[in-house]
Amino acid sequence: MPSMNRAQSSAVDLTWRLVNRHMSRSRLSSRSQPKGGSHLNPPLYEYGILVNIYRLQDYVTEGLIQVGGTCMIKGPCFSNMLGTADPANIHHIQSKNFNNYPKGDKYSQIFAIFGDGILNSDGKLWEFNRKIMMSAFTHPSFQSSLETITWNKVENGLLPVLESICERDTEVNLQDIFRRFSFDTICMLLFDNNPESLSPGLPCNPFSKALTYVTRDILLRHFIPLPLWKLLQLLRVGKEKKLSDAWKTVNQFIYKCLAQNPNEYNDINSSEHQEGKFTLSAALIRELEDQIDASWDRKKILRDALFNLMAAGKDSMSIALSWMKSVWGEDCMEFKPERWIMKSGRIKYEPSYKFIAFSAGPRTCVGKNMALSQLKIVSTAIISRYHIELVEGHPVLPAASIVLQMKHEGCEELENRQRRIVDVRDLAEALLLVYEKPEASGRYICMSHAIRSKELVEMLKKYYPDYNYPKKFIEPDGIYSVTSEKLQKLGWSYRPLEETLVDSVESYKENGLLSNL
Repeated sequence: MPSMNRAQSSAVDLTWRLVNRHMSRSRLSSRSQPKGGSHLNPPLYEYGILVNIYRLQDYVTEGLIQVGGTCMIKGPCFSNMLGTADPANIHHIQSKNFNNYPKGDKYSQIFAIFGDGILNSDGKLWEFNRKIMMSAFTHPSFQSSLETITWNKVENGLLPVLESICERDTEVNLQDIFRRFSFDTICMLLFDNNPESLSPGLPCNPFSKALTYVTRDILLRHFIPLPLWKLLQLLRVGKEKKLSDAWKTVNQFIYKCLAQNPNEYNDINSSEHQEGKFTLSAALIRELEDQIDASWDRKKILRDALFNLMAAGKDSMSIALSWMKSVWGEDCMEFKPERWIMKSGRIKYEPSYKFIAFSAGPRTCVGKNMALSQLKIVSTAIISRYHIELVEGHPVLPAASIVLQMKHEGCEELENRQRRIVDVRDLAEALLLVYEKPEASGRYICMSHAIRSKELVEMLKKYYPDYNYPKKFIEPDGIYSVTSEKLQKLGWSYRPLEETLVDSVESYKENGLLSNL
């Protein structure tokens, strides 16, 4: 069989959980508190996290190892946070003392796009969400529908795409393939709608792209003061603008899918019993009709439930468990399938608070069995047909995201937006100039070059041809212009763009940031 490259193999040393301590100390007795942490000097500070955001998992791992796996994380903008990688503490938080560790108001504000869904709720509301989810997932038609949809997507989506890749003898980003597979299947299961993102050419889907923005950009809200990111959200600036746009795209997609089958949702009982017509959204609607109070906003509850399922379902197959030496042993980074098999030949059981991929305790993922079913089907289809190799020299590192994903996944696709660049040395000179010039007044824009992403990539290729670069560029909705004319009239000048780019890359290489690329 032709070989395929770039196996998705995202693994890091340590699973870490951050727990907001929103409860008061009076609610916790000494016997109900997790071991370690409260008496330790915290090695993890807010500023350190911000500086190391590009290597967040490694930074947190290093800090937790220093103190035995558990420590407090403090900073002027944080409420107290407890970081832990100790299975005993995870068991304490997720299971034994579950009610003492709600997500809390600050968490719900950070994840506001998830609404009042199961991933963002506490107490009675969470119990309500879990009840309707479990009821829908145990519907008699659910498992058969899941298997039918999954096999159809394997035969009509996954295998044709992989065959075309083998015929061209090119590298493939399996993480992207798996994400597209999961996205298509969850859409088909929920709405009987096939977005066909896993098809030849690997087309861009705006909703899938919006979900990626959500999981990536929402992470920064944990480390930025709430008033600041609220202000950025109000002004529609930076990452908050992307999140606002993603929110709009999410709502448009969900309501459009629901509107495509109005008869199905107006007559749920009849539609569910027609062969091949089961949808998870219809099952949820029936459960809502039986459970919700007349005063509740039925449309919002349904929207929140569907988005939470889609956000969880989209990445159900493309994410790998992270590994801790203190939990899995010194050989944790080695590929050893036998670690999961007992001498008798049976599968070795590991408690959920140790193998935390699907969470643990009352919040154990309701879609766990669904994800495992898809994993088995897809693994069987690929392993029986293809030989997979990792691209030589390709780094396998975790990305900064609320979902564990692989960084440097090939950059096949990039928005061709205008990038405004200024050399930090030119910026320093501009600050001194404004300080020294008596006639300086008001505000100044400091920008030396404006260049589109595609042009920038071509320029970098000329100097550094051996790096991975985007292969496809998506045109943005619009471009706005800014100028440093006012600053230049004051006497400011700047370096050529080529000098800034080359010096920057060389600096990154010297500091080890590009050593493995």
